[in-house]
Amino acid sequence: MNILNMIIKWFNQQFEQPPVEKNVNAMVQMLTLTYLYEETKNPTYLPYLETWGDWLYHDMPRTKSNGHSLFSRILIL
Repeated sequence: MNILNMIIKWFNQQFEQPPVEKNVNAMVQMLTLTYLYEETKNPTYLPYLETWGDWLYHDMPRTKSNGHSLFSRILIL
């Protein structure tokens, strides 16, 4: 099995599970899924990408200066 097929298999297994909570740490999987979509053009990926992209753009918690809340916690520590 090549790497591309391993990644596809991993995502297929994840899609069978209940959705994970949206947070900044889960965004790396969405970046990988974006690249996977570009490579495969699999339209089943689009609803996930659109939902997460919409959350990132509109609903992700931000600081008063419009930064992501995770970064403000790191700077305070």
